[in-house]
Amino acid sequence: MRGNTIDILLVEDNPGDARQFTAFLKGEFNVSVAANGAQALDKLFQRGKYKDEPFPDLVVLDLNVPLLSGMEVLNTVRGNSRTYHVPVVVWSGSSRQEDISKAYHLGCCAYMIKRDDLAESEALLSAFSDFWLQKIQYPEACSD
Repeated sequence: MRGNTIDILLVEDNPGDARQFTAFLKGEFNVSVAANGAQALDKLFQRGKYKDEPFPDLVVLDLNVPLLSGMEVLNTVRGNSRTYHVPVVVWSGSSRQEDISKAYHLGCCAYMIKRDDLAESEALLSAFSDFWLQKIQYPEACSD
């Protein structure tokens, strides 16, 4: 966390969904977007050209991303001593109970289902923003 701004790594391959997320949360969060699972892990572990990226306070993860699936990314995050403490919120179009159960089993903190209706989507993102910005205390390990 830098100042009052929370650093989010959004793992989302749909440019429209990424735009909606970042536009709605603009100013409250510093959002870095990874378009696939491999890029997400490079950003998260600050490898290569992402070595100067801020370490995220929170990861928002779509399950259906190319190269490495969201489930593989979640499993890697939870299995690494450097990243296991980072909250991961799944933001997926899947409402399949199998996906929800597996994501929680792998250690996600919350599972949000994307909405097609703009008003419903904005209400979901507003609740997300309120919870993660106003209600949560982050450990010092997540702040600069």
